[in-house]
Amino acid sequence: MANNPMCQICGEFPETTEHSLILCPWALAVWFGSSTGYIPEKQKITTLEAWILEIQKKSSLLSDNSEYVMQCVFFHLWGIWKHRCDVVMRHGTPNPRTAIECINRSLGEWLNASGLLDRTSPPETIPSPIPTWQPPIFPSVKVNVDGAWDNVTHKSGIGVIVRNHRGNSIAGASILGNHNSPIEVEADAVVKGLQLAAFLKIQNIIIEGDCQELFHALNNPSSSPNWRISHMLSKVFHLKTLFTGIKFHWVPREANRVADAAAKLAKRRLCSQDWANRPPTSLISILRSDGLPGPPVV
Repeated sequence: MANNPMCQICGEFPETTEHSLILCPWALAVWFGSSTGYIPEKQKITTLEAWILEIQKKSSLLSDNSEYVMQCVFFHLWGIWKHRCDVVMRHGTPNPRTAIECINRSLGEWLNASGLLDRTSPPETIPSPIPTWQPPIFPSVKVNVDGAWDNVTHKSGIGVIVRNHRGNSIAGASILGNHNSPIEVEADAVVKGLQLAAFLKIQNIIIEGDCQELFHALNNPSSSPNWRISHMLSKVFHLKTLFTGIKFHWVPREANRVADAAAKLAKRRLCSQDWANRPPTSLISILRSDGLPGPPVV
């Protein structure tokens, strides 16, 4: 047993559970360097139990697969603890890359055993990376949009996030609305995204969203679109003339997480909110884990 309460790896802080598994500098590197891209808010971490409950609460609100998110968290905690013990016992140096590789291998084995991977795959197969948001090529700017709809109250939320080639947030909005169908919310989200881009005087934009039906209609003007969105498509094609270059890209929901969360935020809070380059605190962690090389918030 160590007779010194300080961390045996960094030597700078008391060796609490929270420090050992989350806040120690090398553990921070594991969390950020892995697929989670997670950057803990140190001042908000009091106990491990409270932290896990907060992660579970956020994952249930912002993810369609909270079970996978929590299993990912648990495998990271266990992998960090095992690597830390090995380093301390052998008087070695922690290697975040080695820890991440072990975590990915263990997580892949669990996914395979639980039936979430094709059982014909080799046991050592690690699941393909989850699709993430990709920065545009300069000078283009990406505008991600999404909608959330309540089929009982018909209340809706629209999420818009504008980011440049560095991944920096330029502007965004969570807009409360009222629509008769989910496809109408999605179409209105594109309109709001174009209006925001025009207000910012951006010339080259890429509009991204995860509604396949809508983006098929946007990229095929000669097709017969859903009658519910015909008038909104007319608005879109009118707004297109305000830009030098414009593209419409469909992306899976995993690559549209910030807009999705912003839309749910508007519907859940029952209010609208616009922001410039500083998004709401609840969205910052998603922005930072969106597959970018570093914190993307200006």
